[in-house]
Amino acid sequence: MPPPNPNEWQQLRAAVHREAQAVIRVPDLRLTEIDATALRVAGDWRLQVRAVDWNWRGLTRRPEHQINTAIWHRDRLCGLMCGSAGAAAVVLRYLEGAPDPTHPLKGRVADIGVATAEVYARALGAPTVLLNDPISALVDRLGAGPGYAWMTEAPFQGYFGRKVIP
Repeated sequence: MPPPNPNEWQQLRAAVHREAQAVIRVPDLRLTEIDATALRVAGDWRLQVRAVDWNWRGLTRRPEHQINTAIWHRDRLCGLMCGSAGAAAVVLRYLEGAPDPTHPLKGRVADIGVATAEVYARALGAPTVLLNDPISALVDRLGAGPGYAWMTEAPFQGYFGRKVIP
């Protein structure tokens, strides 16, 4: 069962970020909660051409988005992700890489986001990770290996996901 209060969520996010960094093993990767600094940097993304135009400040304020992660390379923001968590699943709802084509984690933000979502699921005891409307390149990459597939059973039908806890 997910922690019920904001302080417990903050502690859980910090623990997940530490564990995910250890699991992912990308040099100089830093995962944090999406805080005022990350939102300020992401606010500048509006000035660039983006594949999506999400309002990260608004998304992170929504109470159903308990999981949120800023993906940094040293002090450079390279991506943001947020989603929801419940007893049955962690749902990665929003994921965006920095629009700068030269950022140091270019081409890796989605994989880092998915791996972090898996760590969230294990930490919460949620057996399934679901990706909401993933881009086709991610579906092709994850679907090529064992585990990820389009879910057919209710209530996950239409999501792309996998079981992380049997």
